[in-house]
Amino acid sequence: MPENSLLKAEEVALRVLQRAGIEGVWINCKKAENGSGTDAACLGPMSPFHLSLRLLPRLSPDSNDSLGVSFLGSDGKGVYADIFYPSVRILCADFDAAPSAVLGGVMAHELGHLMLGAHTHSPIGIMRPRWQGEEVRQIGMETLLFTPEQARKMHARLLTASADRVTGNPSGVRRGD
Repeated sequence: MPENSLLKAEEVALRVLQRAGIEGVWINCKKAENGSGTDAACLGPMSPFHLSLRLLPRLSPDSNDSLGVSFLGSDGKGVYADIFYPSVRILCADFDAAPSAVLGGVMAHELGHLMLGAHTHSPIGIMRPRWQGEEVRQIGMETLLFTPEQARKMHARLLTASADRVTGNPSGVRRGD
């Protein structure tokens, strides 16, 4: 994906989160220029306040129409999610949509899973389990959003994570390539 499109997708995701009252910062993690490893900003322990999205260049092994997956523990909490970029491109082609807008929506959706926990799909808003024409149109207009109840739950999760931060855990939103 072109870097400028990825930056636009990140902006879309942040605006969707901001509409729910959530602020974030992207730390883009890539292999170091010399190919020797990971940028220093991406090293260190993960905490519940530091979420990681990985954009993958392959389809989901479980379902070709799956746009992403969040990895949650038995307690319903998690910090890692994968997004399957070919599936995003297919959805965009099916509904003639901008990949950066749809990817931004998928990023916000997966971050929503990480903050909301298990079983958090919803019949309305950005947490719908399947996106079709109407959802794609809404995400293009940035009107496919979190519900007020979801926003409250995400705030509660982040307040809990803030308490963890006092113990020295790093904060931010991390996206890995």
